Amino acid sequence: MAAAGLRRKSARLERGIFRFFEIVNRAPASRIAPNRRSACCGVPLTSMKILDLLLTITLLCTPLTAGDPAPLSPRLRTVYILEMANGLDQHMASRLTSSRVMWVVLEPSSADAVITEAVDDSFWAWLARTYPPAPGAHSIPDSRASAPKPEATTVARHPGTVFLVDPRARVILWSAWEQPWKASPGELDRTAGRFTNLLKIAFEKK
Repeated sequence: MAAAGLRRKSARLERGIFRFFEIVNRAPASRIAPNRRSACCGVPLTSMKILDLLLTITLLCTPLTAGDPAPLSPRLRTVYILEMANGLDQHMASRLTSSRVMWVVLEPSSADAVITEAVDDSFWAWLARTYPPAPGAHSIPDSRASAPKPEATTVARHPGTVFLVDPRARVILWSAWEQPWKASPGELDRTAGRFTNLLKIAFEKK
């Protein structure tokens, strides 16, 4: 996917260079009214030509990056949803399954991924209890144990934030924010629908 994005942007750059020379060599100076002339590299340009040239230069100055982020892995088929504020988890489960984006499982051990609204200490403690390292497997050291603790004993949650986590690799794969403007069932369902559409885009599903 990264290579494809690079090829697309290379093609855009090539078209931009071609367009630049096309603008410079298009019309003879004798056809342009004197009060509408401007000079660029010695070539008179109309106001429309100037606009075209500016757009072309903007295109040429666009950074040539590796393309869009890679889509989420298709191996992520099942998800376990932790309890969310105002019952948003129920709407998420309904939307994800009805849209065929992911299957929602009732047992965490059967899930390829986990959806949570917070990645605070209580979540990491639940993760350690629910997904302990396999016997004989190399355990991942918890760098948070040696990190300085904040003075507050509780971690503030931000309503409307959801995270898709790989519980075994301890990796946050995807996140989004969409705060419901009220806690009504209809608004919560619409919010869950927007999260589902964003996840569908991340999976590159039609």
